[in-house]
Amino acid sequence: MVKKYTDMTQLDATILREFVEQIRVSDTYTISEQGRQVKVREVEIVYNFIGAFDFEGAREQSQTAQVNHNAKGGVA
Repeated sequence: MVKKYTDMTQLDATILREFVEQIRVSDTYTISEQGRQVKVREVEIVYNFIGAFDFEGAREQSQTAQVNHNAKGGVA
């Protein structure tokens, strides 16, 4: 299914329905940030075939792997 959309130029409802199973939106809550109140609402996207994907965790793993690769190869 992914190969079918490798050259897509626009995201539309049909494509979303094929890839997204659920979109979960939390209640709004307030946090203090730099001396001011900030309203926050969390959004979790549950994808077909892979479930909820942790993009932040994947980014951290990728950065760690890159640092380790560079350290082993002597690249700064």
